[in-house]
Amino acid sequence: MPASVHPLADTTRKPNESADAVILRYKAINAELEAQFAVACAQRDAWRELVEHCWRLADVERKRWIK
Repeated sequence: MPASVHPLADTTRKPNESADAVILRYKAINAELEAQFAVACAQRDAWRELVEHCWRLADVERKRWIK
């Protein structure tokens, strides 16, 4: 698990901590997770594009050998 992903146990309210502080911490964690999710989606799309390109190359090569 990446160090930037915080376990929920660390985000529970501590004694003498205001609710606003807890909300701000949850919002920060949420923003971080959204950024990580965007990166993961971009990586997934890049891999998908690479795989599709490889399949196109394999098709071209197969057709060249079959002729």
